[in-house]
Amino acid sequence: MKSFRPSVAFLAALVATVLALPLSGQALDRPEIESVRDRRIEFVNYLGPHETVDTLDEIRAIGSELGRAVKGGATRAGTLSRYAVLHLVDPATPTGFDADVIVLGEGARVDHVRNLRHVIGAYLEAAYGYSRDDAYLLATFVTVYNAVYRGDMATFTERYKPVVVNELSAANAGLPIRWDEWAGRSRIVIPLSKALAAGRAGPDGLGAVDSSAVSDDAVVESLREEPDRAVEERRDLVDLKERELTEEKQDLEAEKAAIAEEEAAIAEAEEELAEEREAAGDGAEASLTRTEADKAAEAAAEAAIEERKEAVEERKAEVAEREEDVAAKEADIASDREAVASDQKEAIAAEVAAAAKPAPATVDAWRLVSPLGPLSELVRVDPATGRIVDRSGTNAINARSAAEAGGGIVAVAGTTAGTGAVRLVLIDPETLDVAREGTFPVHPDSLVWNLAGGWYVVAGAVGDWRLARFDPATLEEQGRSSESMAPYTHLEEAQGGLLAQAASGALVVLDPKTLDVTKEILK
Repeated sequence: MKSFRPSVAFLAALVATVLALPLSGQALDRPEIESVRDRRIEFVNYLGPHETVDTLDEIRAIGSELGRAVKGGATRAGTLSRYAVLHLVDPATPTGFDADVIVLGEGARVDHVRNLRHVIGAYLEAAYGYSRDDAYLLATFVTVYNAVYRGDMATFTERYKPVVVNELSAANAGLPIRWDEWAGRSRIVIPLSKALAAGRAGPDGLGAVDSSAVSDDAVVESLREEPDRAVEERRDLVDLKERELTEEKQDLEAEKAAIAEEEAAIAEAEEELAEEREAAGDGAEASLTRTEADKAAEAAAEAAIEERKEAVEERKAEVAEREEDVAAKEADIASDREAVASDQKEAIAAEVAAAAKPAPATVDAWRLVSPLGPLSELVRVDPATGRIVDRSGTNAINARSAAEAGGGIVAVAGTTAGTGAVRLVLIDPETLDVAREGTFPVHPDSLVWNLAGGWYVVAGAVGDWRLARFDPATLEEQGRSSESMAPYTHLEEAQGGLLAQAASGALVVLDPKTLDVTKEILK
């Protein structure tokens, strides 16, 4: 069997190149990082076979159900063991953010950040009335925001009200970058705005989520590390902020007009009170004719006018504070738009420069998704820079099983976690895409053997693993052993057939074509 593996020369060149790179460059390219602050957020999604595939509508329904519950007045909805939301609002605490916290419980099966964003986006649509595009855009920033501040209880404590912080811990606050760490360890925090608390969020949802909070400097700096500098998403968020600002300005003008009307009404009430006093007359004689009830009514009218004046002054002070916020937001938006325009020019210039350069001489290598597990992706690396220029369409390959077959690479891929499945895959070595996926279940630690003119793998199910023969071009099963095999059996040619170990522990010889046991040589 010819296994697919990188050459020694490549490994030596790659190690030398990586060691020559600055440390910061190495940090930016590592998907396994303990701290992601000020670094590129590279979510590690499950890209492999699935036992079941949920439709987009089914995925969005998770968030929609939670959102409808909150819109209906619920403060907690869903199931903590799977998907839930905590609507955490404390009107009595003046400082800090209220928040919605989406909980991914132990039974949560979402395994790709794109699908997670659909869940969050559908939630924002149902709970607050955002459009689908705006909701997904905010969900994108929410996921990055929660990855940037993953486990950072100091920041959450500083920025959020106690009612929010009390539901978080260093072990679950925010979102890990790896899909296999989401379930049971993620509480996604969505900061809610002052406008929502004051009942000023628009019917289209604008202003419900604090868009400035989820796009703070740390989040933007992380996004700017993307190859395209996340120009499109950042530009779209600036547009959203401008629409929020337009609604805020309109609401402010309406509030100013209402205050002016109230001031006119107060002035009219004062004039009426003065006229009543004049009509009652002055002096001792007039004072004698006025009853205690008259005096009480006049005092009550004066007190009511003073209360209305105080209320107007409070509203004016609030308007002044909001106008300061508007001015600050205008400055931030102008700065954001300028930064986006500058980054867009740099991104275009980089693309033009890259297109003008000859394609780099690359080498292919297996790269473990986690150093503690067997799942890998096939990456194409430019050894001159140490950068990954392409990667396989799956990151769930057991690289130890990979073997070249008919111009492609056959390997065992997948996991049984969540909705995953373990199947054979055929990878196109040119494009690194999965050209074909098998349909029968395979043992996750099985090797792929090319022996006696056939291709074999351990297949079946827990408690009943069999040796299966398959077509390397189509990945279709061609036969299965009549007896159960030890799941970690070795396979080799011997005694005129295939020598394997049965589930009983006996060493047996199998016919290479029928896979029937022809001989037992050790009980």
